[in-house]
Amino acid sequence: MAMWDGAAWIGLPPGVGCVRAFAHRDGRERICVRRTPQGLARNAENAPRTAMLPVDDGTGRIAVQNLSFAWRDDLRPWKAPRPVLKQLTFEVLPGEVVMLLGANGCGKSTLLQILGGVLFADSGTVVAPERTYLFLQNMGETIMMHTVRRDLEFCASSEVTDPAEIDARIKASLATVKLEAFEGREVEKLSGGERQRVALAGALVFKPDAFLMDEPTAAMDRRNRVNVVTAICNWARESRVPVLWVTHLKSELSYADRIIIMHEGQITRQGSPREMAPFVDAIGSRQTN
Repeated sequence: MAMWDGAAWIGLPPGVGCVRAFAHRDGRERICVRRTPQGLARNAENAPRTAMLPVDDGTGRIAVQNLSFAWRDDLRPWKAPRPVLKQLTFEVLPGEVVMLLGANGCGKSTLLQILGGVLFADSGTVVAPERTYLFLQNMGETIMMHTVRRDLEFCASSEVTDPAEIDARIKASLATVKLEAFEGREVEKLSGGERQRVALAGALVFKPDAFLMDEPTAAMDRRNRVNVVTAICNWARESRVPVLWVTHLKSELSYADRIIIMHEGQITRQGSPREMAPFVDAIGSRQTN
């Protein structure tokens, strides 16, 4: 397995505040996304005048009202925009874990990218804390340092410089994802699921005020998935952090406070796991062992 040979925190106008950017020896690039106030201010200067940018209303919640978005083909501007999200309205309160469920292509990932400041809504309002972290699929592939600790040190160093604080954040984040014994492990010797858990730990060292996750446990086996889902939900509730979590796995839904079901860019139902149970089978979610 080749190792990443470059990493930096860089600005990304008109996207988010900064990203963790990697140059791979085979020429591929991957990023993880972290919004910052400075980045959002820069985005406002570069965004289209009609774009709906995320704002922090001071409540600590994630919320959208009448949000709509359509994909446009810049190379073929004569083509009609393709509506993806249609008049969405919902909120995720501090300490609440809301899981987002729907068939492939219904707009779940697009919604997360709008909340994370990567894409701009066409209309409606978007509310999210300034320190919102967007955890994309397969983030385990972005681990680039030789050891787990060095990778987490790199993540933490963008936030704090005090060695004791960095060490405390690393130990706390590894404990949350049940990898306390992995601090000195070599990255090349980790399984796909272990790498994904290290990537989650890398997100937690930022101490985000809101967490957006796109199928974060997809590479994990059942035992580790249960451990991680339980740990992240407990962390969110204890830290009063709102979490919006995209999943296709039925086994994860019972851990949520609320489930939102999407279909063709619209919210069709939302409620508690018990209330939504009769409607889950119609979506085609994967049953896990």
